[in-house]
Amino acid sequence: MQNKRRRRAVTLIEMVIVMILIATITGVLAVSYRRMLEKGNAFKTEQRMHRLEAIITTYIMENPAILENKSGALDKIETWRPAIDESPLAGEKADDMMRDGWGKLFSISVPSLDVDNWHVSITSDALTKYKGHDPKTTSSPRRY
Repeated sequence: MQNKRRRRAVTLIEMVIVMILIATITGVLAVSYRRMLEKGNAFKTEQRMHRLEAIITTYIMENPAILENKSGALDKIETWRPAIDESPLAGEKADDMMRDGWGKLFSISVPSLDVDNWHVSITSDALTKYKGHDPKTTSSPRRY
């Protein structure tokens, strides 16, 4: 009697099934990874907004004269670059602090120029779009 061994080959169907499984798992991981990146950008943006608000508030409290004679300039982010550069709260380059997690510049507003009643409002259009909210509800101005 001859002892024959049969070699079992991988069929085309089995290979296709494995490829489909790999593609499905990769697709799920890619979507999850993208979602985590977006959450990270949102978190970074919110942290920078809080730090910027603290930096600008501190700067205004130390230099109240800045509220005088600068009506339109206070809404430009570049106006606050010296305050950001000087602040130990910045912890990173001013260019990075002035941008949200998506790399876009923040919008800064100091609507009231009254020395006794003012507030700083910082918004990010990209964060607003990510959260799906109205821009007016994303900033929480504090009055000082």
